[in-house]
Amino acid sequence: MAADQSPSKVTSAHWFNFLGRTTGFLHGPEKHARNNNYPVVFADIERIKRGYYELKLSVLTEKPKETEQGEITKQYATVLENYIRRHPDNWLWSHRRWKRKPPEGAEIK
Repeated sequence: MAADQSPSKVTSAHWFNFLGRTTGFLHGPEKHARNNNYPVVFADIERIKRGYYELKLSVLTEKPKETEQGEITKQYATVLENYIRRHPDNWLWSHRRWKRKPPEGAEIK
């Protein structure tokens, strides 16, 4: 399940400081992982050279039901931010991550 999208429903989004800006993240991937106890994996795709890519998978959690609400999404946001800082040319800036604003009173983690 892909998670790197801007949330359409800001009231149910998780809000974090991401790349120096308040940013909303989808709640669905974490919700489904926790409800079904599915392991959560981050896919790191690195361009080696033209036409050659390396895929590295890293487990964020094997037991989502044992995590606090929002913990998985925060961990994902941290790993993604670190990845973007290492490889800014690989991130799709077209996702328009900052087109939404947090609702009044939203908790920013």
